[in-house]
Amino acid sequence: MAENLYGFNEMKLILKIIRFILYPIKILIDIIYGSNAPRIIGYSWYSKSEYDKMVKTAKDEDIITDYYEWKENAEGIIASFRSTYQGWLILKVHINSAELNNWLSRNKLTNIQENRQLFMGAKISKFTEDPSIY
Repeated sequence: MAENLYGFNEMKLILKIIRFILYPIKILIDIIYGSNAPRIIGYSWYSKSEYDKMVKTAKDEDIITDYYEWKENAEGIIASFRSTYQGWLILKVHINSAELNNWLSRNKLTNIQENRQLFMGAKISKFTEDPSIY
């Protein structure tokens, strides 16, 4: 356990250094966009292996189990977002199933669509607060 905490503290320090180095970029973005920062829509995006892992732990009854069917459906939804929300940033938020499951466990949530959307939303929120962490 102590090794885990030590590694965690090192990562926090590295993250602080990265934030410090990239802070001028954040200032520049704030100057350019000001209060008109672009609106963002995130869509959970999986590699085949990550999708297959996620499906194994999912509790949805109507989940699409075939990756290629899911991907085709997801690409259609993203295309629809891009035509409907012109001027918005539509981001594919890459999901790691282990990270997702850890987050769900910490928050005492089951692996269902609504909770996966909450996880993706949390990732987008972190990104908009500090893009240097991704």
